Amino acid sequence: MRVDAIIVPCSPAEDLAGEIVRLWPVDGYGTALDLAVMEGFASMDAGRPLWAATGSEFRPWRARADDWLGAAFCRFWWN
Repeated sequence: MRVDAIIVPCSPAEDLAGEIVRLWPVDGYGTALDLAVMEGFASMDAGRPLWAATGSEFRPWRARADDWLGAAFCRFWWN
């Protein structure tokens, strides 16, 4: 199976990021989260993200952020 994106409501996104780090190491690159791009969307059918960050920036950013900057859904994607 090839997975190139996972979209979840923002509330479990931090926990999912932690599980990706724990379960998906990538030899020579850290983890699958380090290779991901994170995006926040206002709705599931929104055409453009409200914000984007690299996977390695996402967890430190969420530790400092007060909210999801208007996003209701987070997309983890790998190109």
